[in-house]
Amino acid sequence: MSSGNMLAIFYFLLEGIGNTLLVTFTCFLSAFLFGLTVAVLRRLSPLPLQKILDVLVFILRGIPILIAVFLVYFGLPSIGIYVSPLVAMNLSVGLISGSYLAEVFRGALKLVEPYEITV
Repeated sequence: MSSGNMLAIFYFLLEGIGNTLLVTFTCFLSAFLFGLTVAVLRRLSPLPLQKILDVLVFILRGIPILIAVFLVYFGLPSIGIYVSPLVAMNLSVGLISGSYLAEVFRGALKLVEPYEITV
């Protein structure tokens, strides 16, 4: 292989690393925000909304991530909503991972007693 081919391959690898980091950080941010929002709403909202959020988290945690990615990427265009691959990945992975984080945050919030909270 010539040095020109090696440089081209190295460029593609760097581009792939950039895309991977972009997807990782956007999915983490959306999962964190979704999980924290759902956990706080489950803790502070009235009982009917808590039960609805419980069912939502239960359903989202049961969907495999690859199936969610396929449903968002191929399912949304079938109903007329076209999204980029990055948005489809961010939406699907963010929702699934956010539902797991919602359970983690719910458990953490449950351990804090009301008298331990200072305003």
